[in-house]
Amino acid sequence: TFFCSHGHSTYDSVASVPLIIKTPDSTPSRVSQVVRNIDVAPTILELLGIAYENNIDGRSLAELVQGKQDSLPLIPAYSTSGPIHQGFFRAQPRIYLDGVEGAWRSVRTEQWKLIRIPHPETDIYELYDLKADPGETRNLYDPAHEKVAELTGMLNSIEARVDQDSSVIPVQGELDEETTEMLESLGYIGL
Repeated sequence: TFFCSHGHSTYDSVASVPLIIKTPDSTPSRVSQVVRNIDVAPTILELLGIAYENNIDGRSLAELVQGKQDSLPLIPAYSTSGPIHQGFFRAQPRIYLDGVEGAWRSVRTEQWKLIRIPHPETDIYELYDLKADPGETRNLYDPAHEKVAELTGMLNSIEARVDQDSSVIPVQGELDEETTEMLESLGYIGL
């Protein structure tokens, strides 16, 4: 199953998380390759020698953990944001956009990221060259940009798979009072 939601946007400052795996027989190594949360379960299962179904989402990163840096093909990572609620992050113009309804969605390769921000009139897109601009400060989106068609195709393909998967957990539209209080106590929101 896919469940990729986290935070209020899909910028790397929110979505990118270091993954550290230590096994008794591994030597320390640093992998700069983009990997995904859905790769963690198959990796742990393989490292423990536990058989798993081939149709599990994700792929094992055991070869990377074992120091074989170039052994796995590069694949894109997909992420979505949590729902944007009225009042959340209103002072942050990169996060709160009037009229945005629904989750941000993005696809990321080793160098490029395309973000689709839903808007009732027309979706908003952002394109970043992560090698030249790791802070995602210069939106390069132009429909004619050479990477836009490729990344849009990847994003549409992944979203079609997610939309067909009935086990996807939907993003809820409204937060109940208990959840709101918990998020406020953790500092995620301040209403």
